[in-house]
Amino acid sequence: MNSERAPPGSAAAGRAEAEVGRLDANADHYEPAHDGQLVHWRRWGGGPPLVLIHGGHGSWLHWIRVIEPLAARFAVWAPDLPGYGDSDDLPVRPHDPDRQRRLVETVAATWDQLLGRETPVGLVGFSFGGLVSGQLAASGLAVRRLALLGSAGHQTARRPMAPLVNWRLADREASRAALRLNLVTFMLHDPGTADELALLAHEQASRRTRYRSKQMSVGVDLARELVPYRGPVRMIWGGQDVTAADPDRAGAKLADGRSNRDWYVVPGAGHWVQYEAPEATLRLLEGWLLA
Repeated sequence: MNSERAPPGSAAAGRAEAEVGRLDANADHYEPAHDGQLVHWRRWGGGPPLVLIHGGHGSWLHWIRVIEPLAARFAVWAPDLPGYGDSDDLPVRPHDPDRQRRLVETVAATWDQLLGRETPVGLVGFSFGGLVSGQLAASGLAVRRLALLGSAGHQTARRPMAPLVNWRLADREASRAALRLNLVTFMLHDPGTADELALLAHEQASRRTRYRSKQMSVGVDLARELVPYRGPVRMIWGGQDVTAADPDRAGAKLADGRSNRDWYVVPGAGHWVQYEAPEATLRLLEGWLLA
């Protein structure tokens, strides 16, 4: 059966559900709280600590294809941000202008409880999580190296794309078809990579997203947020990422002329570069994070 069109209940869908369940069961789970809000963190592996911050309409599942390779060399920590996945909502209105500060403050406080504020940590953020990661790095946490994948906040032009479609439908199969279309339109370049695992991760994360991130992703200048951070920064974009019409221009803007900031473009990959091109992403990350 072609996994790209596998219906719910198919063998391919069952394998995807089993893979998600296996990775979740193999994680250590933590729920530290800040001001009464629980943040759900997962941890795999051992070694130098590495924190992974997911994107908008996301959860820890944004990292599903790179968790185990990274956990062979690092203690991989992946929170669900407040208002996502298994974490609590922030006690603010959906469009409260203070919500981003509260989100970063809550993640930083629970990070401190689990890892310690002075413990040197590698930090990798994807999409909206790149913006969050930049703000965390600039907050005074001991981020030794910062990697940004398809990061929001670059303030350069986006690539033209078809509009996303409504997936909030009563019929499960119709909803999944809409989610698959959005997955190919926005997240992945090659339709063949929109397999059952990608669709399940995208569906589960989307259905459990309560935080409104789009305004922050397009409205906040990450280069300005990063001014206080002096550590090395590596940026990675897919060559066909719809969120950056010219990844080289976005990289140069965020590098801001600093010699310890570089960027790479992965040919043929879309926005969700660590899913569509995990091997290339890992080659660019692993040795650099350990340096």
